Amino acid sequence: MPQETAPVDVIMPLYNGERFVERSIGSVLGQSLPPRRIIVVDDGSTDGSAERVRLLSDQHAGPTKIVLVQQTNAGPNAARNHGLRLSDSPYVAFLDADDLWHAEKLAKQLRLFNEAGSDLLLVYCHGHWIDTEDRTTDGPPLRESRPLRGRVFEQLLERNRITGSASAALIRREAFSLAGPFDESLRTMEDFDMWLRIAEHGRIDLVAEDLVGIRTHATNNTKNAPHMLKGMLRFTTKWFSRAQGHPSVMHEWGHLIALLTMRCNDRRAAFALVNEHLSSEQQRVLFRKAFGSLRLYTLLKQLRRSVSSESTNT
Repeated sequence: MPQETAPVDVIMPLYNGERFVERSIGSVLGQSLPPRRIIVVDDGSTDGSAERVRLLSDQHAGPTKIVLVQQTNAGPNAARNHGLRLSDSPYVAFLDADDLWHAEKLAKQLRLFNEAGSDLLLVYCHGHWIDTEDRTTDGPPLRESRPLRGRVFEQLLERNRITGSASAALIRREAFSLAGPFDESLRTMEDFDMWLRIAEHGRIDLVAEDLVGIRTHATNNTKNAPHMLKGMLRFTTKWFSRAQGHPSVMHEWGHLIALLTMRCNDRRAAFALVNEHLSSEQQRVLFRKAFGSLRLYTLLKQLRRSVSSESTNT
C-alpha cells in the first residue's frame, strides 16, 4: 500500500550547495508524513549541486517526487518564486539547501492547520543552529520568549519574531495570492518582508517545538555585514511609511542599522551606504536619541560598551 503523502510542495533554492543538499533533501524524505514534491530550483550553480540532485531523484523510489529545475543566477527570492509558479499543492514549505528538518515537522504543522480555520495562513516552529557536521552549536536563540500567535502584524513589525528563517515555515497556498510573491529586490530580510505581508491578511501560529536545524558556516550571508546592512536599508525604505508611527519599531530598526554599520570593516563606506538609502528625515526618526546622526549614535553605543566592559573587569 503506497505511503500517504502530505498535501505539501517543498521549494528548495539551491546555489553551490553540493556539500549539504543531499542531507537537506534526506531530511524531507525522512518526514513521518512526507510531502508530495520537492521542487529544487538550481539558481545557476557552478559546482556539482544539480548533478547530485539529479542522481538522488533517479535513485529515489519513495512517494515523494523530486523535481529539479534550473535557472540563470538571480538570487534565492527569484528561485523561490520560480518554485512557487511550479507548485500546486494546498500548502508550501521552504527549505534552504543546507538546513535540516526534524522528522515530525510537517506532520505537526499540518495538524495545527487541520484544527484551524481558513484564516490561518502560516505556521512556524522553533529551531537550533547546526555546524557543518549536523551537530547542534551555539548561536542566537531560534525561539522567542513571547511567541507570536494570531493577528500579529503590529507585534511582528518591530522585528522578525518568526524564528528559524524560511526553513521553519509552512504556508497555506492562498497566502501568496493575498500577499504576492517574494520581493526579488531584497537579497536579505526577504523572509521578514514576506511574513509581514502575510500577517496583514490572516493569522499566524506556532508549533512550540525545535523542529529545524539552521546551518551556520563560512559562506552564510549573515556573516557579510555590508550585505546585511544593504538589505536592512532596502527593507527599511520599503516599510518606513507603515512603521514610522511606532516609536518602538523605529528604535529597534535604528539599533539594528547601527549594529550592522559597526560590524562593517569599512565604516566610511557603511555611513555612505546609509546616506544613499535613507533621507535625512528618515534618519532623524530612526536615530532620534542621537539627534538624527548615525555617527553619533554608533559613537554612543561604543562608549556604552566600553563603560560596561570596564565595569565588568573591575
